[in-house]
Amino acid sequence: TSPENSYVVIGNISSVVQHLSFTPAFDASLLRQLANAFPLLALWARKHVSVKDYPLSIQNEDKILTKEIAKLVNELPFGGQVVVGASGIVLEYPTPLASAGVHTDISPVLAGSVEQSSSHAKVGGRLEVMEGPDPGHRHFSGMHWLYPNTFVQTRTSSAGLSGDDVLMTAARATLDWKRDSGGGHTGWSAAWEASLRARIRDGQGTWAALSRLVRRYTAYNGLALHPPLAALPGKLFVGGTPGKKLPKRCTTTCFYEADNKARGCDFGPLVRTRGMETSRGDKFQLDAHGGMVAAVAELLLMSNFPGTLLVLPGISSLPLTAGAGGAAFDLRGRGDVSVSVTWSGTGSSVAFDALEVSFRSRHPWLDGSHWSERFGFWHDGEVDMEYVENSKPSLVRVYIPANSDLIMDSSKCGQRIDEDRYKSLLKSNDNMSHTMLPLPSQMTNGMTPVYFLLESFPCSVTLCSSLAVLGHVNCRSVFESQKMSLLGTPME
Repeated sequence: TSPENSYVVIGNISSVVQHLSFTPAFDASLLRQLANAFPLLALWARKHVSVKDYPLSIQNEDKILTKEIAKLVNELPFGGQVVVGASGIVLEYPTPLASAGVHTDISPVLAGSVEQSSSHAKVGGRLEVMEGPDPGHRHFSGMHWLYPNTFVQTRTSSAGLSGDDVLMTAARATLDWKRDSGGGHTGWSAAWEASLRARIRDGQGTWAALSRLVRRYTAYNGLALHPPLAALPGKLFVGGTPGKKLPKRCTTTCFYEADNKARGCDFGPLVRTRGMETSRGDKFQLDAHGGMVAAVAELLLMSNFPGTLLVLPGISSLPLTAGAGGAAFDLRGRGDVSVSVTWSGTGSSVAFDALEVSFRSRHPWLDGSHWSERFGFWHDGEVDMEYVENSKPSLVRVYIPANSDLIMDSSKCGQRIDEDRYKSLLKSNDNMSHTMLPLPSQMTNGMTPVYFLLESFPCSVTLCSSLAVLGHVNCRSVFESQKMSLLGTPME
């Protein structure tokens, strides 16, 4: 994980900050993402690359490799999945010392039978470890599984919640904990937090992080900034434990914003010899610019669940002026998808007006039903990889803000179907060992699923509300008139 973050090894007399770790959450997330991305690439290559360039012998080797990668990840501690501590916080270092250490904050719900201890000493001859010497650390490496990763958690809890619902709750708790501890204290860190919060549909949290980015870490000329940092004072307690001061080593590696009341906005003549640096010492960093765009895009469109699109997932919780609306054109999603959408209203009154989704090709990502229950991966190498090339149609679901009455323009390549037919076709398209995983309920609250049967590619489908189409020939004309109105109005 980030070499700048750390955990504490707790002894009877003193504590030591460490940085190197076995199987940090970041590494496990990257490996699991690889295990999901590799078969997607192989399936895409079978469809689009000639046999001469991608011979059958290599294709067969890739099938075997797909299984081997999945098996390797599955053999990582906790199956390479996310671990939530007893405090409800996602653990960044679930097994930092491997068998030599006992983590004092592991949830029995997700971790199963794990030795626990409340004492701050050796446990069963093994060292005790704890996270949190730098709770407001600016890196969110332990949250890579949430964003930008796209892997779906499959573990379930004894409380009956799906693993994803457990993780959505833990993700929010972790982000709040880091924020309340001073996290997100650089331009790029605030942008990263905004993207993470957008992924869990926390519109208000996303808005707050973006506001902090613009107000505190952006210069007057629009350049994003990394402010001066200072070492955390040694008087702070480790993990809130009374009497345990920060180890000396942490005072040189744990940082916070040096002056959290100032704003380094001056790129004046006095600092020209130092390049892109303010008079206060803030340095320009490009990361926040891309991160801000990514966070806004995530509020408008999510495509991180295979075979599924969530349109306007974060708009309803944004603290915007009543009566406002908006539009977005040609948003790109995973699966070679392009989305345009217009809406009206704000908050709980957000109403979807018109939507056009263009499926440019039969991308493997669209066939989201091929999830392996055995390994918890998109593909475990045993599914017939020829399915992507046969004549079976693709089944896609699109979630939109709840609308009671929808109209779809006629299409030669696709049709809207009801949920029962979707489930029936999904079952007949697949085999019994694979199924579409349910989405976390927190991701779909207040949204309505619309199901499509796509029979040929490329394919575009257009939907609109019955109210929006009044006075128009069809849904497409709703788009054209609103686009003309928006683009024809001079920007203020």
